[in-house]
Amino acid sequence: MRNLPLEMWIIRPDRIEPVPSKDTFIAGYIYHGPNGEKIPLELDEVIVTKLPNPLDPYRGLGVVQSILVDLDSSIYTAQWNLNFFKNSAEPGGVIAVPRRLSQTEWEEMRYRWDEQHKGVSRAHRVAILENAQWIDRKFTHRDMQFAELRKVSDEQIRQAFAFPRPMLGTVDDTNRANMEAAQDILDRSLTVPRLDRLKGMLNHRFLPLFGETAKGLEFDYESPVSEDESQENETRKNKAETFEILIRAGVDPKDAAEYCELPTFTMAPKPEPVIPDPEQDAPVPPGARARSVRSRRVRNAEDLDDDDLPDIEHVQAAWTLALSGLLADFGSVLASWFDTLVEQVAGLAGYTPGFSTLRVPTLAGLDVLSRAMSDMARSGAASVVLEAARQGIELPAGIVPAETLDVRARSVVDMLAQDYQLSAGREALRTGGNVEALREHLVGLTDARLQLYLGNALTQAQHAGRLASLAQASGVDGPTPAFYSSEQLDSATCDPCREIHGKWLGLSLIHISEPTRPY
Repeated sequence: MRNLPLEMWIIRPDRIEPVPSKDTFIAGYIYHGPNGEKIPLELDEVIVTKLPNPLDPYRGLGVVQSILVDLDSSIYTAQWNLNFFKNSAEPGGVIAVPRRLSQTEWEEMRYRWDEQHKGVSRAHRVAILENAQWIDRKFTHRDMQFAELRKVSDEQIRQAFAFPRPMLGTVDDTNRANMEAAQDILDRSLTVPRLDRLKGMLNHRFLPLFGETAKGLEFDYESPVSEDESQENETRKNKAETFEILIRAGVDPKDAAEYCELPTFTMAPKPEPVIPDPEQDAPVPPGARARSVRSRRVRNAEDLDDDDLPDIEHVQAAWTLALSGLLADFGSVLASWFDTLVEQVAGLAGYTPGFSTLRVPTLAGLDVLSRAMSDMARSGAASVVLEAARQGIELPAGIVPAETLDVRARSVVDMLAQDYQLSAGREALRTGGNVEALREHLVGLTDARLQLYLGNALTQAQHAGRLASLAQASGVDGPTPAFYSSEQLDSATCDPCREIHGKWLGLSLIHISEPTRPY
């Protein structure tokens, strides 16, 4: 039985020496230890990952080897600058004397020169020489342009590694779109190819060492590339539209799905047309949705006139009052958020990459919104009980689970926090971290989006409470209840709500869903 690998060691490439072979290309390897020892290694003991080198087929050529001249230039530039400040704060020169100095005279001259001129604190002093002449260097520090040379070397090194410039923290000409594009380039052009090389090495060189025990196994990785959701949605939409066109043209569904690269769908049979019967319950329109639902315990919708329908203007009035109170209570939450954002920007001291990491605590806002939604749900449930009582029906109030309201409240508060964080980050980036301008910007923001978010949350809570009470009608003895839709029509009314306004929806809440209006 062959020996199975027990460990994997990462070895410095410069300590490995390939042994050429005229028969097998490479006979093996020799590892040079730190103390000079030489350890021979067999081919199955070393797994090499390398990039091709046209001048040396036995060794790969890394990025560093391809820019050694530029790296040396950068190192020598840094050392020259260090010596400039460390030694004399001026470029070197020559002191010429007319005769050969004795050892004592030489030591005295060097000591006096260092004492008076060596070091940054003694720079630019006038030199006084006895029987000697100072000869300056031909190239000055300015002439050498080492600052510009270092910038050139840095750029050449970055280009050699194909590393996106914004990912190094250089944000003088960078915005959010450029940063996202740079991250995508880094992931697709550098990280993924490197992972593919490692994956290929492990699957084709390392895994076979385990023999039959590795059969059916493979190494893989989770791609770091962030998927473009908008592009995916657009592609999915185009495929669905193409699929629909093919189906309408009479193409077999399986062939259409294969052409559009979609999974095979099971086609549902077309429903038989519903023929209304005046002696039976009113049919339910498919896909009907109600924003405001009234209940009436009648057998047939034709038995009622519009004048007999209950007045539910109090539902809108309760929502308006609740939103006004919630906006007032949420004011303290916003004030705390603004203070937190200003403090974080001030702490960054102009460090622009940190402006994208601004965060605010959401627990206080979650508590305020959860309580408001809970009160709104109870109010909505009570309103249905009142409406039923006016029709002579005793209906128990429904209860909305607190967990349901908390999930919705958390989503709303998190999205609100993200809006304010992004707005503060953009303003800080625009002003370079000016905290006074940031506070003025935050305080001056319109509350239109805040009303939209909180208003929709209260709407969902109110309808959840109303539906919870309406659901109790199935357990009440008496005539079968029928559900009627009455919408609040205005310029913002959506098409589905406008279409079902003034219509009977059916006899069961199964066909009535809650509003799906996005925030």
